[in-house]
Amino acid sequence: MRAKLVLACLAVSLLGCASLAFAGKRADALSIRFDGNSHSSLQYRGAVAAASEQSSVDVLAPNRLRFEKSRGFKRHFLASSTGDRQGWQVDFESAPNCGGATACFTGQLSGGRGPLPNTGYEQVELAGGTKGEFRGVSCGGSCAPATILFRIGGILYTIQNAVPPGDPGSARERRVMVNMANSAIKAGPR
Repeated sequence: MRAKLVLACLAVSLLGCASLAFAGKRADALSIRFDGNSHSSLQYRGAVAAASEQSSVDVLAPNRLRFEKSRGFKRHFLASSTGDRQGWQVDFESAPNCGGATACFTGQLSGGRGPLPNTGYEQVELAGGTKGEFRGVSCGGSCAPATILFRIGGILYTIQNAVPPGDPGSARERRVMVNMANSAIKAGPR
């Protein structure tokens, strides 16, 4: 069963890469970075391609996702996507059928209609004069991921990262998240 799941994920990823290549988009520009080591990711490429095909909302995705290597965090994860005419979402999870649970949630990219938060976020300046909102990793009963949000053309884009490089609340954590948002904005629709 697991071998079939892996083959199905690989097939979806390869189809996504092929569809991006034939559409003339930058499939090779998407990669994952773990604590100084870069890894190409078919999962990431395939999920972004699938989100783009499933949704009529532009998909903005960073060229490179940055994660801190930490104990218990798996380098390999599953990327999945959903989308419709209202928006799209790409989820990164370290276990199958995670469903967004804190224990296996790695990160998420999304785009759709929605309001910017009223409180709890710091305003940041992004590429092209885009205004954004940032909140670092915060922990209480469970930990909330670092989140950066920005609006382009009436669409709210969100990047969440459960383990960004840098300590929670650090300038490095903020810089990494801002750089990922700027990368997504500069790359344009995928």
